[in-house]
Amino acid sequence: MTAHVSESSPTALRLFGAVLLYRDEQRVLARQHSVILEKAKAPRLGAGSLVTGTLVDELLDLSDRRPLTYVPENVVAFSRNAIAWFEPARERRMYFKPTSDTAVAAFDGQVIPQPPLVFIAQHRALDVFALREDRRPTLKTPLYRAPYWNVFEGHGGQGGRVCLGSMALPESLEPQATVAWTEAFFASNFTHLTGGKRWRRAGTYAELLAAAIAAMAFDPTWLISANVTLEGAICTS
Repeated sequence: MTAHVSESSPTALRLFGAVLLYRDEQRVLARQHSVILEKAKAPRLGAGSLVTGTLVDELLDLSDRRPLTYVPENVVAFSRNAIAWFEPARERRMYFKPTSDTAVAAFDGQVIPQPPLVFIAQHRALDVFALREDRRPTLKTPLYRAPYWNVFEGHGGQGGRVCLGSMALPESLEPQATVAWTEAFFASNFTHLTGGKRWRRAGTYAELLAAAIAAMAFDPTWLISANVTLEGAICTS
């Protein structure tokens, strides 16, 4: 059995192998098979074996056959299924829908100063951390707990995993998608505090928001260490 890539590319390709995928609730298993071709008969599979590293490399080469991709300056790391980026300190409009905290609810829709941030996005997962210095972090830069509701003690106990709820997540994990991911985070409704107090400043969360608005900036001394560097965070994502 043969196939042609296109009319302008007449080279015939010969069917020689197949990959079958098996999965249960926790894992995926791949097995490669030779294909047996007999005259006047349908192709059939030969004996199977576990997929080799050579075949994996060939498949990855197929997926990587594309033009070079521009990487925005704020991107600090990326792979085929994850991306990490830096967001400088700035004001953001925030939305609050708490069930009982009327003091925080009063800030719904207001523009509030934010600390510099690091986001790490994966398929159906998002982590966020804060920085004390408003500059692109290095691998050794210490991270701090992001002072937000809807963030809990995930990410190996470092407290950066976002409770997604009904957040409309972008489909893309390309370097150009960081703006869409950041906007999705801030456009969501912050509904509740998880995992205990996430800021060092004395007082309630409503008082923290009011202080940031009054100072027209988020004071870095209000942040609590996440006890992890950028390198530790992206290597465990």
